[in-house]
Amino acid sequence: MANGKHDSVDGSENSANGRARQFTLREVRSISSSRRFWIGLTAVVLILAVSGPFDTDETMMFATRLAYWAVICVSTFFVGFVVSGAVAESLRPTGLPSLAAYLVGGIVAGLPIAGVVWAVNMIGLGADLKPLSEFLELVIYTSAISAAIVVIYAAVEGRPPGARPASASPAVKDDHPFFRRLSKPIGRDLITLQAQDHYIEVRTTAGSELILMRLGDAERELADWPGIRVHRSWWVAHSHVAQSARDNGRLVLHLTDGTTVPVSRSYQKAVSLFLKPED
Repeated sequence: MANGKHDSVDGSENSANGRARQFTLREVRSISSSRRFWIGLTAVVLILAVSGPFDTDETMMFATRLAYWAVICVSTFFVGFVVSGAVAESLRPTGLPSLAAYLVGGIVAGLPIAGVVWAVNMIGLGADLKPLSEFLELVIYTSAISAAIVVIYAAVEGRPPGARPASASPAVKDDHPFFRRLSKPIGRDLITLQAQDHYIEVRTTAGSELILMRLGDAERELADWPGIRVHRSWWVAHSHVAQSARDNGRLVLHLTDGTTVPVSRSYQKAVSLFLKPED
């Protein structure tokens, strides 16, 4: 029994990790196809090639500098993006704020970024092998730069690089029938709906409110919203499902706010399809 439960939990964690990887890969593809991104990156490469920081103006011709900084900028950006995103996604179930999670990811990403720079210098330029102390110093610099980029990106875009944008939920007009029912300023970042007698408790990241309504009617009104019915008494938002697990043989969902929601047998097939990572 214990082993079976452990395997189920491991499987659910792998599923959550799979969804995180798929999200990160989608973001990488989106950035890669962004004209604005490549224009900005080209500008950065040109500035570095012209200014020649870290003595590259003295040791390289302009063409070599241009190629060097192009390789460094492109490779370190995507390595840092993937690593910081993976770290931040793994921290989501802890409830850590998105910016803080990506700052941690940016700091952690400093290590592989330093590894890329080190490899380009050693292999691409044939530089002499430096002592470990210099590599560790490079890690400190790359971690600080990576964390700073996260903050700058968040200030410009309104979210950390790779973080799920607030617009991930469909745009909702002011006259949306469901949200018109709310009298409290609890926002629209839904977490759960829970049936309670003739009422449902609407819970968001900003608070909760009881409204007189049947859960089935609420589910129909929210047909355009990314969420799923998992129990006769529960509806959950896709974006707030952190992971799934087995509790005494029953499937449960652990949400980002720490709530554990049961999945009834009649909804298990639909929930399993949602939990399955994309191929």
